[in-house]
Amino acid sequence: MSNVKHNKDILDELLSNSQVHGYVRQQELDELLEVIHNPFFNDTALYDYSINLEPNKKKPEKKKKRSRKTKRKTTHYLTENTFKDLGRAKMDIRKHVPEQYRSQISKTKIVNQALSMILQEFQLKGKNSKILQTILQNLDVK
Repeated sequence: MSNVKHNKDILDELLSNSQVHGYVRQQELDELLEVIHNPFFNDTALYDYSINLEPNKKKPEKKKKRSRKTKRKTTHYLTENTFKDLGRAKMDIRKHVPEQYRSQISKTKIVNQALSMILQEFQLKGKNSKILQTILQNLDVK
């Protein structure tokens, strides 16, 4: 008996029309491609996507869409004390607001309102505004 191993040419077997068990023949690949590229097979109108395949799974509720046209995300660094004070201010302001509106109080809303007030004062008073005077006093002059 011979211990010689027979190496198969798998590529040749795949591309030829030979009957090879365990491997896909070229003819089978061609038939599969024909089915896939058949326009009738790819017609999505044939499928009913409204069928709920998971009847016990609840559909997610649609969230209210907020208008983001007037808002932009931005990042600014705050000192540790200012950051903590902002958090405390949020909690204190919520205490003074009617309960049904408390969830609307956010750090963003506080910062936006404070900046609006400061910038309005700066536009009115210019170099006599508190913001400019405070910035000038706190500059690190070297």
